Amino acid sequence: MVPVAGFSSAFTPSAREANRVGTYLFPVKSATEYNPNSSIPGGIRGAGALGDREYSAPNPAFGAIITYFLRDSLPKGGDVTLGVYDASGRRVRELTANKKRGMHRVTWDLRNAPPYTVRRPAGQVGEPSPRQREISGPFVLPGRYTARLTVKTGSGAPTVTEAPIDVRSDPLVQLSDADYRSLYDMRVSTGRLQATVQAAVRTVEQLKDQITDVKTALKSNPAPDTVSKQADAVDKEVSDILKKLRGDPDAPPVSDDKRTEEPSIQERVNNVADEIGNVTSQPTELQRSTLTLATSDLQREVGRTNALLQRRIPALNAGLDAAKIPWTIGRPVELMK
Repeated sequence: MVPVAGFSSAFTPSAREANRVGTYLFPVKSATEYNPNSSIPGGIRGAGALGDREYSAPNPAFGAIITYFLRDSLPKGGDVTLGVYDASGRRVRELTANKKRGMHRVTWDLRNAPPYTVRRPAGQVGEPSPRQREISGPFVLPGRYTARLTVKTGSGAPTVTEAPIDVRSDPLVQLSDADYRSLYDMRVSTGRLQATVQAAVRTVEQLKDQITDVKTALKSNPAPDTVSKQADAVDKEVSDILKKLRGDPDAPPVSDDKRTEEPSIQERVNNVADEIGNVTSQPTELQRSTLTLATSDLQREVGRTNALLQRRIPALNAGLDAAKIPWTIGRPVELMK
């Protein structure tokens, strides 16, 4: 038997089996959900903020390490996918799989897939930089999961191999199953709320680009005063909605004790998501009430946004068409005569 790249010369039984079958998913070690110790070794005085004799050992590797082996190169049209599924068979995470031959390792961070969000084009001005972030999926509940490796090598049925993953709760954390479920449900609902806020922000940003284009066209093309006033009113409405949703991107960061305006909806939702994202305790009443109020405010701004999309913007575009204003963003393209 010829040794394969990635294996030692002293083959283990599983390594021999992997080399024989060609595609192999190795057993996955149990993973524990815990809060990493973020204290800084050394600190300001030599040992962090807890005193000169405070000691902290390195955190163990976080997540579930999934190892798989591909003996052969994939033919044209071949594919490799790696997913994690819960006990009901629902896919909770699609992981990036290396499709080259050899030994590969992928670490699952014990999180669900994040909710879908529309990415802002690179370099585009958006929400204030201190609040820009990628939405993370919530940590899964402790329990039994399954890693599933699917290898397609041709027109026949793909090769599917599975390995169980036991996700354990932190033994130092005293939470009941019901408490874990309550915390998990709030993380999920908060993530969805973040995604909805981002969708609203991106929609209104596009409306802002659209109305800016309209006002530029009106400066160089004659139009009735009613159309210009209509455009100004829409612009004012869009700017106000955008400010309430994401805040002013040009405003300098302000500490809470010097703040004179209410935080934006996006800031409030993101703050709660950060606060409950890694804790091992129940959400506070303040966090719950903050989300309830932010949700109510979001519903109001979404209603205003939809009114613009469904009524006011089409009416403005109709006025622009009637006034023979050249094409602007959001209007049908017509051949110039």
